Amino acid sequence: MKKQIPGPTRWPGAIIAVLTFLSLGACSVPTNIGPPETFVRKDAAALFSAAYEMVEAYYVEEPDIPSMAVMGLNGLTILDAAIRAENANGSVTLLKSDKPVTTFVVPSPNDVVRWGYLTATFLETARTNSQAIADVSPERLYKIIFQAAFSKLDRFSRYLTAKEARASRSHREGYTGIGIRLKSNPDGAVILSVFEDSPASDIGLRKGDRIELINGEPIKGNKLEDVILLLRGPSGSSVRIGILREGKSFQRTAVRRAVIEQTVFAFLRDGAAYLKITGFNEHTRRRLDERINELNQEAGGYLKGMILDLRGNRGGMLDVAVNVADLFIAKGPILTTAGRHRDARQEFDANAEDVGEDMPLVVLIDSASASASEVVAAALQDSGRGLLVGARSYGKGTVQRVRDLPNNGALNITWAEMRSPAGYTLARFGVFPNICTGDIDEPPHAILERLRSGKMIDPIMGPLRRLTTELDAAGQSRLLKRCGDGDHLDTAQDPDLFLALGLLGEPALFNRVFDQALLGMERVTKP
Repeated sequence: MKKQIPGPTRWPGAIIAVLTFLSLGACSVPTNIGPPETFVRKDAAALFSAAYEMVEAYYVEEPDIPSMAVMGLNGLTILDAAIRAENANGSVTLLKSDKPVTTFVVPSPNDVVRWGYLTATFLETARTNSQAIADVSPERLYKIIFQAAFSKLDRFSRYLTAKEARASRSHREGYTGIGIRLKSNPDGAVILSVFEDSPASDIGLRKGDRIELINGEPIKGNKLEDVILLLRGPSGSSVRIGILREGKSFQRTAVRRAVIEQTVFAFLRDGAAYLKITGFNEHTRRRLDERINELNQEAGGYLKGMILDLRGNRGGMLDVAVNVADLFIAKGPILTTAGRHRDARQEFDANAEDVGEDMPLVVLIDSASASASEVVAAALQDSGRGLLVGARSYGKGTVQRVRDLPNNGALNITWAEMRSPAGYTLARFGVFPNICTGDIDEPPHAILERLRSGKMIDPIMGPLRRLTTELDAAGQSRLLKRCGDGDHLDTAQDPDLFLALGLLGEPALFNRVFDQALLGMERVTKP
């Protein structure tokens, strides 16, 4: 359940009218507002205005649009060091070799439309005064300006080119293709994984297969993104794929259809349900629910417990992460978000009985677990629902809002901070596991023996994590050095998974360790 936290309305009526108009306009402009290789000032003005509008309306902190715009224009110095912008005495001046070329009257600070127009006009003038800038495509100029403009924002706010935005949308919403993940190879492209129930699985493609031909044409030397585009196409159309497998070549024909990246990989392991989540997209929660039910039936209705593996999970859609946490939590808070915009202030609670609420649960995290995966880990830990094993997570404690732009690019703008049910921010410090293996270099069986002897639960790490804002800089630095950089995901011996299976295989040990963890976190609720 999502609840909006009331807050004061910030925007004067005139500004709201302008922002609303621009927002609706950004949704209704035709795609490709101008040939991408041709600079058109009005198109550039529409792009910059839409971007400034989003930052002004949604960025988590009060932005300084004039400083941001001028900083962006000064990014052009990487192309031509003689060209720069100077903001002084109510005007922005284009300087070439420190000599004034053109002066622009400075708009009011919140007039995002005119700041967009000023940026575009300055860029047009710079192109006429610098061959180095004129020789660069508009898309690269936009990238350069936005990178410089956003350099004083947080590290997760960024501009996406049309190509980058298209790839991002495909991860979230799916695409029309055959359903595989690829990596580059000098002689073609190698399949990393084949999605379940996809056209690729229908024709028997496998992990490790090397694609050599697409529709009869060799792909050797092609860029990976070009290979991916060749495999995609209209739903119902066919693509013929030449495969090399174990020294033998053959061809298969796949019929393209809508697919979405597979993010849930699940199987039985020693009587426990092993649930690997690689990201959070529109299908993740539903597929996870299905797989838990299927594994429970496969185990004859008796699972020893569940292992939720979030290692290497860089995140994804926030609402999906909340729904995944809700799958395991009977009731109570999951997440709180806070930001400058009133819609950024929200609370998310568990609100339904689900299949995963009663079984023992071990959650695996590492230094690459970020964003939405940290939401799930923190919620399961703070609710007293799951035992966390591994290393401290990445520490990306912010929410990004995505806005499509008139050039088919997009902006990812940080608009809220995330707080765990216990009230601490997930930013920078991330989530600390109950059992830290990140600093330990010894055989997994020795680690399990430590647990049997009552060791390895740090009684002060949980309280310290919740008091980070009260620690001085030295204390924060010491805390950041604890339980970090552990990554056992691709090691031959996986101590995290070994511990999880060992704990679930010994219910008395699991309960004792879980109780110790709860005491260390100053929690008393048992699963």
